[in-house]
Amino acid sequence: QINGGWRSQFIGFEAGYVDLGRVSENDGLGDSAKLSGKGWTLGLNGHFSPTGKWYISARAGFFGWTLDARADLADGMGGTTHYSGSEHGMNGYAGIGTGVDFDRHWSLGVNFDYYNSNKQHANIDTMFYSVTAEYQF
Repeated sequence: QINGGWRSQFIGFEAGYVDLGRVSENDGLGDSAKLSGKGWTLGLNGHFSPTGKWYISARAGFFGWTLDARADLADGMGGTTHYSGSEHGMNGYAGIGTGVDFDRHWSLGVNFDYYNSNKQHANIDTMFYSVTAEYQF
């Protein structure tokens, strides 16, 4: 995940790109499936320092996503049928975090982020933890 943006003392705008990773499954009989997701983000963020060094952060906005799927199904007679497809959509994302401001420019933190990918009864939500390093100009 990579983000860039502008923030006043507390509130700012951000834009970024996130790779949600890949999942795959194989049944050992010749059938397999793979799913991957990625997308662009545009939203607001907040960075609040209750003490001189420790901060709490929050972020939320729009998530323009792409999901890519592939399935290979064995036909039982030595052949394999291949299926693949992509879906695109626009939903939302949100996250919270905490960390330490080392000085006016550098901080290090941990975050929990949630990305919603929902279209036509398919709901693939992704939640993950990350470590972040931030440089402020």
